[in-house]
Amino acid sequence: MGTATAMQQGLLLESTLAGRPWANLEQIVVEGAGPGFTLAAMRTAWMALTGRHDALRMVLCPDGRGGFGQSVLAVHDPDMAEHDFSGLADGDKASAVDDYLTRNRQAGVDPRVQPGWRVRLLRLGPSRATMVWTIHHALIDGTAMAVVLAKLGQLLAGNSLPPVHEPDFAAFSTELTRHDKSAAQGFFAAMYAEGADFVPLATTARRAAGRMAICAGALSRTETAALRQRVKAMGATPLNAVQAVWALVLARCTGQDQAVFGLVDSGRQLMPGLDRTVGCLIASLRFRVQLDGDEWLGQLLARLRQTPLDMRPHAHASLTEIRRWARLLGDSPVFKTIVMHAHASLAARMRALGGPWSDWSVRLIEEGTAAATLAVADDDEMQILIEHDPARIDAEMAAELFAQVMRLLTVMANADPETRVGDLGMLSADEAAEILALGTPDVVLPPVLPCVASRFEAVAAGHPDAPAVIEAGTGRVMSYRDLDRAANELAARLQAAGLRSGDVVAVRLPRGADHVMTLLAILKLGAAFLPLDPDLPEAWLADLRRRAGAAVLVTTEGADLGAELVLAPGAGLPQDMPPARPAPDPGRLA
Repeated sequence: MGTATAMQQGLLLESTLAGRPWANLEQIVVEGAGPGFTLAAMRTAWMALTGRHDALRMVLCPDGRGGFGQSVLAVHDPDMAEHDFSGLADGDKASAVDDYLTRNRQAGVDPRVQPGWRVRLLRLGPSRATMVWTIHHALIDGTAMAVVLAKLGQLLAGNSLPPVHEPDFAAFSTELTRHDKSAAQGFFAAMYAEGADFVPLATTARRAAGRMAICAGALSRTETAALRQRVKAMGATPLNAVQAVWALVLARCTGQDQAVFGLVDSGRQLMPGLDRTVGCLIASLRFRVQLDGDEWLGQLLARLRQTPLDMRPHAHASLTEIRRWARLLGDSPVFKTIVMHAHASLAARMRALGGPWSDWSVRLIEEGTAAATLAVADDDEMQILIEHDPARIDAEMAAELFAQVMRLLTVMANADPETRVGDLGMLSADEAAEILALGTPDVVLPPVLPCVASRFEAVAAGHPDAPAVIEAGTGRVMSYRDLDRAANELAARLQAAGLRSGDVVAVRLPRGADHVMTLLAILKLGAAFLPLDPDLPEAWLADLRRRAGAAVLVTTEGADLGAELVLAPGAGLPQDMPPARPAPDPGRLA
């Protein structure tokens, strides 16, 4: 018995073992006509495919160590049956097929008991039927589906398969278990050496995923072509554009300068011939994107092109191993959202084969477990889909995420390489206007004088008799007029002593009216003040004064602290006019 891959075990754990039979289940629905669309012809074709590909004969058995192994049966008689819908009215057939697909998914498959797949033929008329191939994701991925369907089409058309066999999936899985992971450990440890804490996008902390909902759409053919041409000119690929878009959406929605998500890799570059192997070779890797609003778009895309290439040799490191190597805490999410990019949808791949696929239609129905999955198929019209768990990301938020993705892709299709990443807009015109309105005051305030002393003098002139300072300890009250005149007098004495704009004055006074007046007097000269606590040791205060360069000290008692000039507040006659002072200067010492 071989060892199941980390991806296989994870897919099984999230679905069958968690009591969610519908999760990680692939439904490939092919509608067609002709002599091949009979149960007998289908059985013959599927028997040939089962004998050729070991993944179709594979059972995932407990290995006795808490994990699962692979057991490949020598032969397997496919689970096949036919249901006749031909007696229904034409208008009822489509809904009957959809109802069947729902029940079929709800029933699930269990790859622990027997090979986890089945085929049902839904008879729609004398010469037309729908084939439903239901298979657990742990046994197959998108590339493998296309490989199997291509061969199925040849067989149903009456052609034989070439004798050349592809690498077995079980042999590949066994090779993975022998793969030296020291390089992967070093790679991921270095990637997360700076720390990778992130705020997940999910709106709740729900653990178990529910049934998924979908937002889907497509870029127009013109927009898709423009995006491809634009990113190619920057030396990047559409995948890199998708990575950048999702990173920007996540970072902006969570208020961070980074984004962390799972990136699905095909896993088919580790051995020659794997592009033809049938099995589940994909891997989901923890992918982090550091963002800088001043970085150019071309620079970001270049980084995103290189990072997956560097990760690719380590594609089959398990998430548990990556967590350990990255030193992630046990309660830190590895990632909450996933990005999947395919060079073409399954339907487009089949259409490209021609032959019977020119008349047959195929669609893929799948359902995952992540809080949100961004899936992109790079068809002539780029297909965009966001699958989300409504219990963790509600419908309104999912719709906003989808709209933001679509807008960012469109913006990138028209952006220059030197466009700042921070200038890539993802909001609609109405959303942008709403946000700008929040920053626009309802009442326009009058211009504010930049000088504090001038603003005080204006208030004193308008309310000369109003109380300006009240001393809590003594009950002493100073009006605005008295405070202003006393400050003018001290300011004149400071100026006469040689104090100039930008000089520093030390103030060693207890809290009270004289303290406030002294600070105001210093501001009237454009100087700066250094408040000193009278309760601190004089040696300490003297050192502070020297380091601040304050040659003048205003105080009422105590030592001079080594100052060249010591003045007392309120020692002269109040003055109505302040001394001349320079214009406000934002570069001046405050």
